[in-house]
Amino acid sequence: EIKEINKNLKDKYDSFFKSSKEDFREDILKKIGEISKLEKLKEDQLKNFGIVVGVDGSVNKMGGNFPHYLELYRALAKPTKGEDIYLNRYYTPLTDNIEIDVEQ
Repeated sequence: EIKEINKNLKDKYDSFFKSSKEDFREDILKKIGEISKLEKLKEDQLKNFGIVVGVDGSVNKMGGNFPHYLELYRALAKPTKGEDIYLNRYYTPLTDNIEIDVEQ
């Protein structure tokens, strides 16, 4: 069954991963929309926006086969003013709960 799933995924995405950079870009333009290069804002222009927040996140999985693994989730909100905010969560099927730990 796993071999069949693997084959189906490969068949579905094989052409996608083999496409050239130009073909990939053309597909994006056709299906999603315009690609624009933005100019970097100067500091005074950025201040006119008020508070700007950059966000990032990550997922890490450790362990083995179901249910013997642990997933760690981490999110970061980094504002131009104020403190950074971190949100950490973990999940394991062994407890079937999502635990939350918030740091600021």
